[in-house]
Amino acid sequence: MSELDIELSHTTVSNLSFELDELITEFRTSPLKKYYPYLYVDALYLKVFNGSRFVSQAVMIAIGVNEDGYREVLDIDIMDEESYASYLGFFETFKERGISKVDLIISDGHKGIKRAASESFNGSSWQLCSVHFKRNLILELAKAKSIDEAHSLGHGMIATYEEKFLRLAKYLTDNLGDMMIFLAFPKRHHRKIHSTNLVERFNKEVKRRTKVVGAFPSEGSVLRLLVPLAIDTNAKWMDRKYVSWEDLEHDCEVDEEFTENS
Repeated sequence: MSELDIELSHTTVSNLSFELDELITEFRTSPLKKYYPYLYVDALYLKVFNGSRFVSQAVMIAIGVNEDGYREVLDIDIMDEESYASYLGFFETFKERGISKVDLIISDGHKGIKRAASESFNGSSWQLCSVHFKRNLILELAKAKSIDEAHSLGHGMIATYEEKFLRLAKYLTDNLGDMMIFLAFPKRHHRKIHSTNLVERFNKEVKRRTKVVGAFPSEGSVLRLLVPLAIDTNAKWMDRKYVSWEDLEHDCEVDEEFTENS
């Protein structure tokens, strides 16, 4: 505001902060739907002042796709680090707000997410983001028409690499199953659920806005910037379904994923 030659009193700033804090509390405690077929989870790091020095803190972001097919930023939280305990706590807050069922959780390969997801949402599956896994591998697996065929292609790659590239073969062996879970879900949804692109696109907008700030004076200041962005994004997303469960027997084209212009 100072750069725009607009002077604000301390009282005005305090009142604005209070109103934003009320908005944040409402956003982060409001009831959620019971069922979200797809849940995307990711984290990014920002510099935040902890009272004595600036430290790097994890900003957890979760986006759900509800049973009506609409996207929704469910929560934004700040933690000291990504860990099993932090993700378990993150998921447990969703259950406290009403979520009782999730079919598929899509994330990067952080070990803590998979364990926390399986404990918090019994019966859910975990999809390792294919972009994180390797783009060239998904190009091969995309040719598969079934999980069995995908497994066959994957194990063929392992056999090819295991003699000269042992570490690569082990990586494929350890992660191949988690990367192909999306094939068990409706074919029309595959392009939307094989990676964390949905949350990554939201993160891109977060990074664009936080770059202007640089380092934040408190955790509250982070939420005062990001929660209104989430609320605004949710309003925009209500204009169009992200996925549809109608006429799944027809292999129809689906809309492009969210962009800032959509």
